[in-house]
Amino acid sequence: MHEGSIVKNIIEEVKKISNENSIKEIKEITVVVGKLHSVVPDALNFFFEIMKKEEEEFKDTKLIIIEEDVIARCLDCGREFLSEVNLFRCPDCYSVNVEIIKGAHIYITSVIGE
Repeated sequence: MHEGSIVKNIIEEVKKISNENSIKEIKEITVVVGKLHSVVPDALNFFFEIMKKEEEEFKDTKLIIIEEDVIARCLDCGREFLSEVNLFRCPDCYSVNVEIIKGAHIYITSVIGE
């Protein structure tokens, strides 16, 4: 499962953010997970609950996960559409010449702490 390494990266990034902003205790982390990554939110929470115990400033932290749909744009006709993961075909012109414009990344949107 790659969820463990994702959580490790989230914790490391939040530690940097907390150090830069003199945050001593992290209360809440909100993370957006693009569905293109096929991440299982329950697995993220599972690994987070285990790994946060190793970090004093994370002991009471809540992880909020927002799943982001995959949105693609057809480069032939310009249509933007909701795409099923691994099905990148324009519903109007049936072109496969598309670009992913949303749902391909994992990123932290907020860190709340004291």
